[in-house]
Amino acid sequence: MDLLALSRTMWRHKIAVIPVLVLVLAGLIYVVKIKPPTYDADGELALLSPPAAPTAAQIQADPKLAKIDANNPYLDYGDLTYVGDAVMDRISSHSAQTTLAAEGVSPKYQVSMSSDPGNPAFIDITGVGTTSASAIYAAQKIMAAATTDLQQIQQDVNPPVSAQYMITMEPLLEPTSAQEQVTSKLRALIEVLGVGVVLLFLVISIAEAFARKREEELDIPPARPRRSYRFREEPNGLEASESTQEFASPFLPSGARRAAHILSEGSSALPRMGRGRDGELGLKRDGEDADLIGLDEDAEEDGY
Repeated sequence: MDLLALSRTMWRHKIAVIPVLVLVLAGLIYVVKIKPPTYDADGELALLSPPAAPTAAQIQADPKLAKIDANNPYLDYGDLTYVGDAVMDRISSHSAQTTLAAEGVSPKYQVSMSSDPGNPAFIDITGVGTTSASAIYAAQKIMAAATTDLQQIQQDVNPPVSAQYMITMEPLLEPTSAQEQVTSKLRALIEVLGVGVVLLFLVISIAEAFARKREEELDIPPARPRRSYRFREEPNGLEASESTQEFASPFLPSGARRAAHILSEGSSALPRMGRGRDGELGLKRDGEDADLIGLDEDAEEDGY
């Protein structure tokens, strides 16, 4: 199916196609002109290990240190990424999203863990909003919630971790600016166009099915090859050439699909030129008039 055939099909079923095109156009206008933009604000939190347990010399110098429990079970994993994963699970939970949403934070925020060999583990936080200020506000609230969750999971162990031996967080990047997501609108435009194309082909297919059903009810014969003839005057007489065109595409107009044979099946004889009963120049075979399908320019200039 080429573009010309598709255009003809769309025009033939314009009553069904036009509402789909209007709907797609309305969706595109909404995405470009009405839909608010999306902004991102990034922040980073570094996970810091607590100080080491006091040595015997330090305890001897300050006996009060012996009364403080320096045990932190989260340090037993040997890697701060484990406690970072625990914080991410809490901050990404449904309850946390509900709490943050009540404070005006969009639930589209993102939290991820980064850890390069030789560098401290840190948590990447991205706040999302329809304005620059709302995105920055969202990132700040998420960073504060992550810090609170880190303290809470260390207090929930039995016995609770002492404050001075807790794993802490320090901001590496404060969310002070936000960037507009250009890809968000582009993605929305692609989605609208994709849905529109699928809906358009669905409507055309249904319309074509109904059209074929009507043709079957009217007992319209199926499509058959159409033969055309061209004539050119040569020194040794009039030369005729024959060509056959198949109309197999369902997107051709119904008139083309039910085109009649110029020659009867099984006959290979070429027709001759002549004038029919109505006086028009055409093809004649077995004493009957036939339509003049095509003439070369030379034949037309010579009166054929």
